[in-house]
Amino acid sequence: MSNYELRDPVHARITFDDFEKPIIDHPFFQRLRFISQLSLVLSYVYPGATHTRFSHSLGAMHVAGRIFGRLSSRHSLLRDVFTQDEIEQLRRRVRIAGLLHDVGHGPFSHSSEAVFPSFKDLPLNWDWWQVKSDRQATHEDYSVLLVQKMGEDGTLEPDFAQDVCSLIHEGVMPSPWFVEIEKKAPTLHRILKSIVSGEVDCDRMDYLLRDSYFCGVAYGNYDIDWLISSMSLREKDRRLIISISENGVRALNLFYWLVIT
Repeated sequence: MSNYELRDPVHARITFDDFEKPIIDHPFFQRLRFISQLSLVLSYVYPGATHTRFSHSLGAMHVAGRIFGRLSSRHSLLRDVFTQDEIEQLRRRVRIAGLLHDVGHGPFSHSSEAVFPSFKDLPLNWDWWQVKSDRQATHEDYSVLLVQKMGEDGTLEPDFAQDVCSLIHEGVMPSPWFVEIEKKAPTLHRILKSIVSGEVDCDRMDYLLRDSYFCGVAYGNYDIDWLISSMSLREKDRRLIISISENGVRALNLFYWLVIT
């Protein structure tokens, strides 16, 4: 399997493979090159803050892969119950969920959500969903719609697309493949979803560093290497949990403080 590499000002090196390349090259993802990561006027205050959802999403994929790699390392609980192929399938789902978590953003990012249609009017595959409501659609709903289309046009396998959507959106159920996989490790889906959107997730872990870098401010910096290296997977009351070692508490506290302030 060939590997590709790009240079990134935040993470230095971001690699991807032949499976991920067509997804990155897809027009749905490439359009993120033209959507600003920050608000429409922030670049007038911080002239360097012109980075895009495209670069952030690549960074989120990279961070998601790093976290999963740490949690599935040699002495992980996952190594005891899953085959190498199953772990690779899970890793791919987590990385692609990180990559595509923002793919549904509109042309003016969050500002465009005010004119989004009703959620129930979107041409979604409702078999994937737990509920159908009359609320206004969000960019997360559109992310699911575009990933669904990738499953229909052959870019992704349908079960793979559904699993990616279930990690992106709380309303989407995982595929039958994932349901069977999770029988070996109950609550695994919740753990993988938290890597994409949780208390310590790839989205915030990337944008804190990326936004501070391009704005030219120190605020937002934390030790991502130390934080990830302090993570591990444990089992408590038959539920999987992500734990932080004692020497990682300081990095975690700084991360939380940056998120809530």
